[in-house]
Amino acid sequence: MTALKKICLALLLAMLNSTAFGLTIVLHRVDAGDAGPSNSTGGGSFDSIFRAAADTWQDAIRDSRTVNIYYQWASIGAGEKGNAVGSLISINSTRGDWFLDATPQTSTEFFLIDLDSKDLGAGSMNTGRVMTGGQGIDLYSIALHEMGHALGFNVPNASSEILDRDVDITFGSFQGSAIPTFRVSPHIDDNVLYAALMATGAIDGQRVLPSTADVLAVAQTGGFSNVRTGSILNSGSNYLYSAGSRQYRPIDWGSSTTTSMSPPTGDWLLVGVAQAGSLTIDGGLSLAVAGAIEIGSQGGQGNVEVSGHGSELRGGGQIMIGSDGKGSVRVENGGKIIPTTENFGIHVGNNPPQQLSRLDISGSGSSVGSLNNPVYIGAGGKGAVSVSDHATLLARTVHIGMLSALTESGELSISSSGSVTADQVLVQRGGTLRGDAGTINADVLMNGGRWSPGASPGTMTVNGDVFLNEGILELEDDSVNRDLIIVNGVVHFGAGFFMEIYLAELEFSDLIIDSFFSSMGNIYDTGFTGRNISVFTSDLGSVGRSLDVMFGSQHATLIAEFGVTAVPEPSTLALLGIAFAGLISTRQKSRR
Repeated sequence: MTALKKICLALLLAMLNSTAFGLTIVLHRVDAGDAGPSNSTGGGSFDSIFRAAADTWQDAIRDSRTVNIYYQWASIGAGEKGNAVGSLISINSTRGDWFLDATPQTSTEFFLIDLDSKDLGAGSMNTGRVMTGGQGIDLYSIALHEMGHALGFNVPNASSEILDRDVDITFGSFQGSAIPTFRVSPHIDDNVLYAALMATGAIDGQRVLPSTADVLAVAQTGGFSNVRTGSILNSGSNYLYSAGSRQYRPIDWGSSTTTSMSPPTGDWLLVGVAQAGSLTIDGGLSLAVAGAIEIGSQGGQGNVEVSGHGSELRGGGQIMIGSDGKGSVRVENGGKIIPTTENFGIHVGNNPPQQLSRLDISGSGSSVGSLNNPVYIGAGGKGAVSVSDHATLLARTVHIGMLSALTESGELSISSSGSVTADQVLVQRGGTLRGDAGTINADVLMNGGRWSPGASPGTMTVNGDVFLNEGILELEDDSVNRDLIIVNGVVHFGAGFFMEIYLAELEFSDLIIDSFFSSMGNIYDTGFTGRNISVFTSDLGSVGRSLDVMFGSQHATLIAEFGVTAVPEPSTLALLGIAFAGLISTRQKSRR
């Protein structure tokens, strides 16, 4: 091959390479191989970390341009980490707390990632990507930051942009966005975008990566216009905040053997603050938070999933699902949510009342709560909890509804061999207790609200005493089966309690329900009378004329007289012979 052909081929390959890969950063080390601080940790090399940082920027900026960047260890200001003067980057060799990552682009040493997103004028964009859990100052983060300055976000290029304290984006899908800056310094304003790479830089234990806002600011001031703002750079849909507006979510662990994550002591974990956010904990991971956990707050929507045996979310403070926002939590397939400090409650549904927040627990081994902590469902807003498929809700006490609620606010549903274990389950005004084939290992106190056992119809079991003080018991008969509540304890009837009995089709002229509590201890009547019973047909219209209840030591009899349209066979009126009677209702409980 002639020399001319070789030159032409080399030029062609260079052009193809430039077209295919966009930006090309050529690195030049200028300190004659200075080894840098002797007490750095991590085992990585100075050169490989700068190469990884250059590759990251090349992946983000796609303009076909070659940029030369020079870098060195150097003795600079004692408090500085690094600086960039034009295309020369200096890293402080006098510091002894550098972390040199041997695998900087995999980040396996870091446990959590912080993703922030804001609308800066042209739609929501990713404005921060922060990992934590490391040790020392992360050289990779500092190299990325200083390289952003060398690529154009510097005093000569940005001076005209930052006079009005922002960088105005004039290209691409985020054209019209204004990225806030300081007026005298080419840095993103960390009072607004606290997690941006081009803000003030990383602190001990953190890794900060380029966000969409960082890439756009560097590209605008550096004269680039072809950037990648999708995929990983724009994955800002998760909002997981700790105290001080920090955000966390588990990263991809890959082959890492670490199986637990702990934010700094005292931190809170907030998911979905002001906007939408999500958190998934699976694969046997455990996330421990020293402070409170809030899911869906300040008008935001938070979604959390804890799935799989060994996967746990532990909180040292209150756990709020829907607090001035909407929260949704799923715990399944053996996952657990565990309060670790006594007396802190789990709240499902606080404010505003028009938004329903949910906690769904399902699957063998799945559980939420502890016997040292109360659970509040709809105590200040609208909340619903379902426990099914052999899952468990644990609590010192379970409070359903609000004491002064005028509308439905809280619901607890226990079905398909799900169980609730507590000292007491209290159903208050606005609260509903429902379910089928579920078990309550607690005393049940009806102080308002509704108890709707069965699923057209079905059975609930209470291993404890029942106090029917105030409220409504909805019972159903579909002419084949009847609701059944088995109470393995004592039943107390109060004067303020009502029964609503629903018939599927027939109108009875004489209805007798005997052996009401045949397998129980004594039944105590404290003023309950037939006046507190309503009987309805399938069209939900009342058909009762005269109602009465006679109490015995081990049973009760309900006598109802109606204007008859049909008289059932004796078999239809067979005695229930059950623990705590399933009475009567339609299949249409969804209407109630």
